[in-house]
Amino acid sequence: MTDQTVQNTADDTPRVPEHAQLVDEQMVRWHFIMALVFFFASVAGGFLVAFQLIRHNPFSGIEYLSPGRWRMIHTNAIAYGFLANAFLGVLHWVVPRLTLRPVLDRRLSLLIFGAWQFVVGATAVGLILGQAQGLEWGETPVWIDPLAQLGLLLVAINFMAPIVKQEGPIYVT
Repeated sequence: MTDQTVQNTADDTPRVPEHAQLVDEQMVRWHFIMALVFFFASVAGGFLVAFQLIRHNPFSGIEYLSPGRWRMIHTNAIAYGFLANAFLGVLHWVVPRLTLRPVLDRRLSLLIFGAWQFVVGATAVGLILGQAQGLEWGETPVWIDPLAQLGLLLVAINFMAPIVKQEGPIYVT
């Protein structure tokens, strides 16, 4: 696809690109599927934590399944697994539709997708192993933080490129 997505036809009316030229529906679908996977994983972790509230912890004495660790996994799976994946899926849908330009690079989108799933999974493993920071909603292990920040930088690059190239205001029609 050329850099100029909106091209003029013979009668000088702008041609709007087809939906399939703009939106990578497979990437949207993958992010939404992973959002659901992490949602249900979070619900399972929430049930594990809830057992302590009825004084029935079936895993009493097993450090890796302690309610304190699984509460952090529960909240992190919702924030970074469910919500972040859903947000990235929405970005893959909305930004190209509003700017009439695809995201910067599909390969970068694939890298972001894989890297983000790794970050969320590695965070869960780190929390189970007791490598949490003492900061609410920021309990991710210290060694995950640079990876997550690099991922956010890649997200900004991938989605800001079509926004910066946009000429004129962005309209929702």
